Amino acid sequence: MEVQFGLYRGQTFQWLLTHDLGYTAGLLASHEAEREAGHGSSSSPLLCNKYALLEYARLFKEVTAAIVDKRRTGTDLEGDRLVGFGEYSTLTYRELYELRPTNKQL
Repeated sequence: MEVQFGLYRGQTFQWLLTHDLGYTAGLLASHEAEREAGHGSSSSPLLCNKYALLEYARLFKEVTAAIVDKRRTGTDLEGDRLVGFGEYSTLTYRELYELRPTNKQL
């Protein structure tokens, strides 16, 4: 089957999973969340295509794990991730958020 929407319209599902897993995982994590919230018409051709892509993607453990990881973004676990770059690279996002500016920084 081919993707009928977005950036990779016209590419096959297989191509998408092998060439841009991050995009695919983010898209499918969002699609799952929207379906769980009851948004969108299940008879829409584009939503049916996303659902077909999701079902295909679930056949592969690595893709399923990537979707689960993307679904965690925005949860309490996000605050425990390392910033990973710049001056505050060794802090977690929670620690960075809770930093109090010093007089020197003001």
